Parts: sequence; structure tokens; C-alpha cells
Amino acid sequence: MDAQMHTRANELMEELANLLANAENSDGSWKTFDQMELAANGVGDRLSEKLAQKSLDRSLAGRPEAPRCPKCDQPGCRLDDPDPRVIQTSRGEVQWNEDEYFCRKCRKSFFPSDRAFGIPR
Repeated sequence: MDAQMHTRANELMEELANLLANAENSDGSWKTFDQMELAANGVGDRLSEKLAQKSLDRSLAGRPEAPRCPKCDQPGCRLDDPDPRVIQTSRGEVQWNEDEYFCRKCRKSFFPSDRAFGIPR
């Protein structure tokens, strides 16, 4: 992250903290430190999940049009109806529609994102 992006990220985090930092409960009582920490952790988890999802979406958008078979290196044919995939990260779930390709030579299906992301099948 370059200096300008780092500065902007810090500004956005400060703005988010100001929006969400409330020392009072809805009934007017003061929040305990545990309540404040749990709220902060929840926001951090949602932010981490969103960042992971955005990164995954951008990576998938840059995939080649016709991935090659991992066994014989021939171009695969994309099959209709991608399979939905969900990965549980340490901070939440990320998901995408898994494109499935078929190799006519090997007569097998393959999933290009598995190899790209190191995902076991």
C-alpha cells in the first residue's frame, strides 16, 4: 500500500471509529469495556470479510478466458451453471460461483480457481 492509500485508509478508519464509537447502551447505561471490545471486534471481522471478498472478486475477474487442463494442457470448455463455493476464513466467509471446465481429451472436469488459490477439492 503506498503512502497516499495508507493515509486515506487511516482517515476512513478514523471516520468509521467516530461513527461507531458510542459509550452508551440504548437504555442510557454506560457500556463496559468488554461490550466496547466485542463491538470493535465485530466491526473488524466484517471489514476483514469484506476485504477478503473484494480481493477474491478482483482475482477471479482477471482469469483467462479458456483455462487449460491441468493434466494435458489443452483448452477447457466452460460448463454452464457454476457451482457456488464458500470458504470459511479466520474472519468470516467469502464466496464465489466456481466455474467448471471440461477437457474433451481427458474427459474430466476441472476447476481453475482451485489451483490459483491453493484450494483443496
